[in-house]
Amino acid sequence: MFVLETERGKGIAVAVLAELEKWAVAEGFETAILETGNKMTAAIRLYEKSGYQRTPNYGQYIGVDSSVCMKKDLMR
Repeated sequence: MFVLETERGKGIAVAVLAELEKWAVAEGFETAILETGNKMTAAIRLYEKSGYQRTPNYGQYIGVDSSVCMKKDLMR
């Protein structure tokens, strides 16, 4: 997900993330896992604010130091 700098601070990313989570729950998923880059500090703050916690890197991201994987229980 990407929001232009001129549009940031308007809640767009929060709204998009919330809709994606609703969609995931509707599809039967109980957990969301995402990946971002370790230099994407605004994204990491957004995910943490939205209830995501860091989790060990998975799949293709194992051993990739520049990747940050985060996880959230969608059933809470």
